[in-house]
Amino acid sequence: MPQSAFLQTKFLVPRKNPGWLTRPRLLKQLDDNASKRMILVSAPAGYGKTTLLSDFANSEEINFAWYQLDAMDNDPSVFLGYLVETFRRTLQVDNTQKSMPFGSATLALLENLEEEQVGYQHILIVLINELLEIIGNHWALVLDDYHLITNLAVHQMVDYLLENAPPDLLFIISSRVTPPLRLAHLRARGMLAELRSEDLRFTSQEIEAWFRIQTTEISDKSLQLLDEKTHGWAAALQIVLSSIQRQDIESTEQFIAGISGAHRFIYDYLAEEVFRRLPSDWQEFLLATSVLEKMNDEICNALLNREDSSEILEDLERSNLCLT
Repeated sequence: MPQSAFLQTKFLVPRKNPGWLTRPRLLKQLDDNASKRMILVSAPAGYGKTTLLSDFANSEEINFAWYQLDAMDNDPSVFLGYLVETFRRTLQVDNTQKSMPFGSATLALLENLEEEQVGYQHILIVLINELLEIIGNHWALVLDDYHLITNLAVHQMVDYLLENAPPDLLFIISSRVTPPLRLAHLRARGMLAELRSEDLRFTSQEIEAWFRIQTTEISDKSLQLLDEKTHGWAAALQIVLSSIQRQDIESTEQFIAGISGAHRFIYDYLAEEVFRRLPSDWQEFLLATSVLEKMNDEICNALLNREDSSEILEDLERSNLCLT
C-alpha cells in the first residue's frame, strides 16, 4: 500500500479546543497507569474521550502513535497497513542503520498475502519482531474510536498484540462501547486501567472552573443547576457554554433552567452522534418505546408484541448509550 494511499489525517493528534478545560485529575490517572499494558477509555458520545487523550499526548514526554479508526479499518489488511504506517510516522525510525526500512517485511507479506499463503498471525509476528528492533524508551499507541471496529478478525489481532507486543508499548483504546477484547485476562494480571463515564463526568468544581474562565455572567445557583441537569456530560456543557455567550446573568439563569433533552442543539447532537449511528432494529425499538416514561423487558414485550426485549435492552446497556 503506497504512502499516497493513506489518509494522512488519521495519524494526527487532534488539536485542542482553546476554550477547553485541562483536567489534571484525569491526566494524573492516565500518567499513573502508563506502565500498564492497556488503558481503556470507554464512555458514550460526548464525554471528552478524544480531547482528554490529545491533552495527554501533548503533555507527556513519551512517544505517542495516534491511529484514528474508521469503518474501513475493519478490513484486516487495511488495519495492518495503517498500523505499520502509524509506527513509521510517529516513532521517527532511523532507517539509515538498517538494511531494510522499518515495516518492509510486514508490508511485503501483506502485499503478497495470497501468494505467500500466510495467515495474519504470522504477519503480526513479523511486525512484532520489527518493533523490537526499534524500541527505545516507553511509548504509547492510541486507537481512537475503536467502537467502529466490528470485525472479529481485527479484534483477534489486537488481542494478539496486547499479549505479545514489546513490553514498553502501552495501548490506549478509546471507545463508546466496551470492546470485545480479553479484558478480564488483562484485568486479572493487573495490566489494565479503565476510565469510564463515571470518571469522565465533569465534577462540580470542574464545571465552575470551566465556566468561570469563559464567562463572568453566571451565578452560583446556575452552576449548581447546570451540574444537576447535565450530570457532568461534556457535550451538554459545551453546548450550554456556546449558547450563553454574551448573555447577562438573568438570561443565563433562564436558559439553564430550561435545559432538557428537547433543547434544539442537544437534540441535534444526540440525533447525529448517537441515534443515527445505531443499527436500524435498535432505532425502531427506541422509537417505538419512546412513549414510555419507564420501561423494562415485560413492558416492552407487551407494547411491541415481541419476546426479545430483554436481549435488546441488555445490548443497549452494553453499548454505553445515554439511556435514563
